[in-house]
Amino acid sequence: MLGSLLTGRLMLCGTLGLLAPFMALASDREGGATLQERMDRADFQAAGLHRLDPDELAHLNAWLFGTPTAETEEAEEPATPSEQPAVAAVPAEEPTVSREVPDLGAEQVRQRRSETARDEPEALTSRIDGEFRGWSGNTAFRLQNGQIWQQRGTTSRYFYLADSPEVRIHRGAFGYHLTVVETGRSVPVQRIH
Repeated sequence: MLGSLLTGRLMLCGTLGLLAPFMALASDREGGATLQERMDRADFQAAGLHRLDPDELAHLNAWLFGTPTAETEEAEEPATPSEQPAVAAVPAEEPTVSREVPDLGAEQVRQRRSETARDEPEALTSRIDGEFRGWSGNTAFRLQNGQIWQQRGTTSRYFYLADSPEVRIHRGAFGYHLTVVETGRSVPVQRIH
């Protein structure tokens, strides 16, 4: 019993260790998505997250995405003036600007291994070419810029009718995601053309 409990805790620690490098990327979460919504079912199970009970999963989501839970709000009490650290005035840094380039994901089409990931653009904004009905499995998304992206994973379904809605495609912790700007809903995608 103790061995299986220890093994479970070690697996959870290993999973959290794997997720740690993606903490900065998780801060850009779209539309209140949780790990279950952002990951396809196979990745969620492969990471061992399906073994967590609902309270553990809620705490992990809160920790990853910086949303307080009732327990963390109670635990955080304001510091008294004597406990507050002294802060020196520091000039504000320039806000970072994302590199939006219309050729996002080209490395998936070309299959070039010689380029590093930092040479690729981080995000692009375009519009769906024509009528949009959401996604329902292996949906292909033709953009007005000529690119074609396809939904990864067949379990996510979303129904939304719009004419040429604006979409944003960006690289996330687990690959590329297409976000419908009007609604904030996103789906994992891969570029096919």
